Amino acid sequence: MSDSDPAYVSVLQWAHGSGVDDQVEAIVASCALDPYDAELKVRKGVPQVLLRAEASVAEAMLDEFVKRGVMAFAPRRAQMRGAGDAPRIKRLMAMHDGTGYVCEMWRGEGTSFRFSDVLCMIRAKLRSSERTTRVESNHRSVARGYMIGGTIGAAGAYAANAISGGPTTDSRIKTTDILDLYLRDGRRLRLDADKFNFDVLGEERGYADHVNMGLLSDRLRRGAPRAMFDEGFRHFVCPMEFAGDRVRASGDATVRTRSEAGPFDFYSVWAYLMYAHLLGGSAEQASPP
Repeated sequence: MSDSDPAYVSVLQWAHGSGVDDQVEAIVASCALDPYDAELKVRKGVPQVLLRAEASVAEAMLDEFVKRGVMAFAPRRAQMRGAGDAPRIKRLMAMHDGTGYVCEMWRGEGTSFRFSDVLCMIRAKLRSSERTTRVESNHRSVARGYMIGGTIGAAGAYAANAISGGPTTDSRIKTTDILDLYLRDGRRLRLDADKFNFDVLGEERGYADHVNMGLLSDRLRRGAPRAMFDEGFRHFVCPMEFAGDRVRASGDATVRTRSEAGPFDFYSVWAYLMYAHLLGGSAEQASPP
């Protein structure tokens, strides 16, 4: 591990029986944060990413947490990037013996997995939004006033601006259901409701993607009851460097977009590494609890 490969220092569980003051003290002593900032971290609950630190510093922080009975880990950036992009599954077909699925992929060759291969499943409903705010120029407002009244003075110009309605806002919101599968050999597969064929559900298949993803998740959980199933993304505070908020100008409009795709990609890999850590230190070595 080199200092050029920073780590995300994360607390998974506080020492048994510790209170807020004890937890604040643990963060202050381990991470050298100000007590006020440490208390804000504690109030966010666990598990959470406390901060990003150089590798050697992160190791020292973990050592101090261990002394205080705090369960923590610090996945490195290179580890997280090593998970790569998640190839999307187009269709699932049950194996003849009922022990898993054959996967038709959107790109590349197909693959397969058995239920016993599944280490963890990370599910989330991702939201994306676009908000466009437009402000009419004075020129357009005055021109509208001429069209309405024929002549315009100072009061007329004010009225014209009022008639123009001032800023106008248009908003669009989209939701997408995602389920990431992590296998014990390190493979990562993604079920994206926008791109997945739910025919595998047969007569159970409904009309709504959210319902279908729920049915498929339940089926996978029954098949792999010893795999971890995680829906914690909604309560996770993602590091700011992965925030999906953007603002851009377009003519007389300001466009604000927000996407949870980037934060979820971080959370998904982070959660996988967390479960691998808890189950044995690495995905390859992890065994069912």
